[in-house]
Amino acid sequence: KTPILEGDSVVVGAIEYKDDFGILLLDEHIGHSHPWKNKTLMELSLPGDMVIVSVKRDDKVFIPKGSTEILENDCVTYCEKRIH
Repeated sequence: KTPILEGDSVVVGAIEYKDDFGILLLDEHIGHSHPWKNKTLMELSLPGDMVIVSVKRDDKVFIPKGSTEILENDCVTYCEKRIH
């Protein structure tokens, strides 16, 4: 278990989140022509400062692995660092 300490930021659920350090947490809907559609995480050319955190598919949310294939209608949550 991870304790939540005074001063910690906790994101329970959000469409977009940004902290004071430029860390963004975003959701990406995978539509018919999205470039990630039908690709595994290993096949994606993501920037070094981007991490896919979870995938929502058919009312289920899971933490993906490198072999996870992104499908049409998935909602992919990812984290990335943006320079201020």
